[in-house]
Amino acid sequence: MHIRRPFLCQKLALYFDENCSPEVVRHFRSHGWKNRLRVSSARELGHLGRPDRFHYDYCKENGCVLVTLDLDFDNERLY
Repeated sequence: MHIRRPFLCQKLALYFDENCSPEVVRHFRSHGWKNRLRVSSARELGHLGRPDRFHYDYCKENGCVLVTLDLDFDNERLY
């Protein structure tokens, strides 16, 4: 019996908020990660200065994993 696993063919979508440096974003766009990830950033999309809730909602609506260094996201009651 062959089990289909379509999720293995999908690229993981990462969204880096403004607290992540452009160097980190470039690293995850490098050759080794290119075929596995879809990378976007707040800086590139013009989302600088937006509240944390905006970044959270953007990721939720677009199916992205939020990558941040912001400790505010540690509050489980808010996010």
